Amino acid sequence: MYGYNRDREKLPQINLLMIVSQTSKLPIWYEQLPGAISDPTTIKDTVKLLSQAAHSPLK
Repeated sequence: MYGYNRDREKLPQINLLMIVSQTSKLPIWYEQLPGAISDPTTIKDTVKLLSQAAHSPLK
């Protein structure tokens, strides 16, 4: 997907979704997403996916 940066250049962009440990602050899971995806939809889908995992990092 393409977006606009502060210099008004039309460049490809991505979103990086990361889940980090509360104690160590280290990433425990990440996913690269298209730049034009909706944040609320992404969060909802990610929570659903991780809640189905056997060792979900969610509390």
